[in-house]
Amino acid sequence: EWLWDFGGAADPATSTEQNPVICFTTAGEYDIQLTVTNIIGETSSTINSVTVFDSPSVTAVTDTVIDIGGTAVLVATGSIPGATFTWVPDDYVECENCPITTASPPVDITYTVTLVDENGCRSTDSVRVFVNFIEGIGVADAFSPNE
Repeated sequence: EWLWDFGGAADPATSTEQNPVICFTTAGEYDIQLTVTNIIGETSSTINSVTVFDSPSVTAVTDTVIDIGGTAVLVATGSIPGATFTWVPDDYVECENCPITTASPPVDITYTVTLVDENGCRSTDSVRVFVNFIEGIGVADAFSPNE
């Protein structure tokens, strides 16, 4: 049998599974205790400390409208310094791994940016680029039949 005690910092706070999946609710350093009981009732216990980091967050700034053939500026801000960014799809994107880049899509498209921190934790957000076909093809708003 296994008895995990996550020090009250996780959900669930305890588990009797051999390999539990838990979610820590707050960043910090925690002592995790595992007590194992074998088939004849002998127990053994160990305590290890784990460090839980803040979850990363990323924000893709504002949906935008461009004229056909125009360029949109894609901006992502992240909560973790030194994290990496990836824009998907990378179609029509100048720099797929930059927090600030440009894109020139020929049609409406949603770009998703993913931030990955040094621990492999990730966060995503999306931004939509709308393409204005009417302005892009130069449709006149007035004309004179005599000219």
